[in-house]
This record gives sequence, C-alpha cells and structure tokens, in this order.
Amino acid sequence: MGSYIPFFKQDSAVKGIGFRERDGRRLMVVEFQYAKNFWKDLTWAPTYEEMIFISNHLELVERYNATEKKKNEGTQDALTSSCLYPILHRERIQPANKLSSLPKNFYARAKKYIRGLRRKAREDPDKMREYEYEMSFFRDIVSARVKKIVNLAISSSKEDVLRNMQPEERELYHKLRIVVEDFRALVEP
Repeated sequence: MGSYIPFFKQDSAVKGIGFRERDGRRLMVVEFQYAKNFWKDLTWAPTYEEMIFISNHLELVERYNATEKKKNEGTQDALTSSCLYPILHRERIQPANKLSSLPKNFYARAKKYIRGLRRKAREDPDKMREYEYEMSFFRDIVSARVKKIVNLAISSSKEDVLRNMQPEERELYHKLRIVVEDFRALVEP
C-alpha cells in the first residue's frame, strides 16, 4: 500500500485509510477492524474531488488521530467486562507454582473498573448484578494468585518466580519471604 493513515477513533469500525496504485489508477482502501476474517478491506476509486479533499486534509486527519490517541490512552487502560473471566480461567489452569501473566497495571486498572461498576450500581439497581458478578471474578483472581504467591514464598525454589508478578505481588512475595525466613531461623536447630 502506498501511503496509509491509521484511524484512531475509539469504537470505530475503520482501522485505517490507505492508497494503492492499480492499473495506473490511485485507489483508496478503507480497512475495517471487525472484518478481519470476512473481507480484508473495501476498495473503491475516489472521485477527483474526493482525492483533492483527502490530499488537502491528510495533515488534519493525522493531527486528529494524534489528539484522539492521546485522549483514548486513559480509556484504553480500563478493563472491560470480558477481561476478568479469561484471566481467572488462565490462573486456574496454571500449576500451583506458576502464575499466569496479567495485563500491565492490572490491579490499578481492575480497581478503577470495579469502582466504576459500583458507582453505576448505586445509580441503577439493575447494574448491581453485573457489579457483584465482576467483583466475584476479581476476588477469585486475587485469591488464586495470593495462594500461589504464599506457596512460592514458602518453597525454597530459585526459579524465576517474579517474572509474571505485578509490582504489588512482588512486594507481598518479598515480605512473605522475609517472614518465612525469620520463622525458619527461629525454629530450626
């Protein structure tokens, strides 16, 4: 594809706009996010007026994309209702001495997500069930991970146990290791 403009509008079906040369004609290509498996892209030949408009406004589109990307950076950090169950499932299928990887800043993002659900549930009682459902997933994730961290802190394993831990979990692990080592020093002959 010749030139390509990624499109960063949140919740937009359009992924990007590009141009192709085919048979001496310049074609505009619009790539859709939701059509990955069905149609790769939708192609048409723009009119002369459309081409002039697009070429004159490429800079505006790129500036718009930059501001949209900055605006959406905060919302991309938020979790969604479809995030917690797969995380819980991955955690449950891992062996007792292995932690699954979590999204970056998981606990801060989950806290923000759960608080948002709680706020919505207070305003609309119909949302209470969703809040309770998601909160139970979150608690199960935390419980499963804390159990594994306790087991890792108790074991004298030297393998790379910190690799899939979040910063909050690393702190817990180090504190538990100190407590366990102090206890062993106290009771061992």
